[in-house]
Amino acid sequence: MFNSIHNRFRELIRAGQVTISTHAEEEMDADAISSEKVLNVLKDGDITGRQRDRITGEWKYLFSGSAIGLQVVVVAKISVNNRVFIITVFPL
Repeated sequence: MFNSIHNRFRELIRAGQVTISTHAEEEMDADAISSEKVLNVLKDGDITGRQRDRITGEWKYLFSGSAIGLQVVVVAKISVNNRVFIITVFPL
């Protein structure tokens, strides 16, 4: 269902067009999840849902996958400046 948007995320990640929010960095530190693991979830995990951002109206996507032996959810969007913007990360 989300194949084309997932491919777009992959293209932007390969091009190095990624921004990680301060909030996501804090959550990653708290759970000892590296940025490499987060990017792997974005590239290889499944898009399990999407939500409309209340402020910008942009779609944000929920990716689920395995990182360091635990299931992780990454919430990310493609920003207006055409970058992957990682909003938050949390273990399931």
